[in-house]
Amino acid sequence: MGSYARTATAAAVLVLAASLSACAGPASVADSEYAGVPPEVRDHWDTSRPQAEPVVFVDEDGSAHLVTRGSSSCPLIPTEFDSDDDEWEFALGQDQTQPCTDDLAPMTYVFDDAPEPTPEIATVRDVRGERVQVDVVGP
Repeated sequence: MGSYARTATAAAVLVLAASLSACAGPASVADSEYAGVPPEVRDHWDTSRPQAEPVVFVDEDGSAHLVTRGSSSCPLIPTEFDSDDDEWEFALGQDQTQPCTDDLAPMTYVFDDAPEPTPEIATVRDVRGERVQVDVVGP
């Protein structure tokens, strides 16, 4: 392979990598995530409403779980988690680079070692910037 061919191949790889990264949506600040709802949250979450509000749950190990409900193909993603004294605020983003399905699937985002003290209420800011106050459920 000649010098020109290697240069052209390298340039093509760089263009492909740049185009793929441009399609990526917002990054999650959670330590882990999974599809579904923790059993401890089911009794506190009104899924009968089409747009169920998020739920924040703190488990016995001190991890915070943020449960949202939205499209499974472009779920709501926690892009910020701020804590100040006894206040928590989560900001949600969404990957809008692809069509979203209308299936309202639950997603749970886990934040290990949540800051203390655990507040009674957390604020969740949605993709439009609107804030909703939700109870923090815990042991």
